[in-house]
Amino acid sequence: MRLLCIGRDGQLARALLEQAVEMGLDLTALGRPDVDLLQPETLDRALDTVAPDIVINAAAYTNVDGAEQ
Repeated sequence: MRLLCIGRDGQLARALLEQAVEMGLDLTALGRPDVDLLQPETLDRALDTVAPDIVINAAAYTNVDGAEQ
């Protein structure tokens, strides 16, 4: 089973990568600029390239001040 994780550099993605290695899972984690959720064509390209069975969206908006507004 092939997994694709969007949001490569966050806490959740790093934890998933660590667990995937321990469990022998085929997990590819991609972040910007490879997958930018504001540019849908990058997601299409990633899906075509990785051909995952499961996609995990671990991307997050981390601008605390911007989120408060």
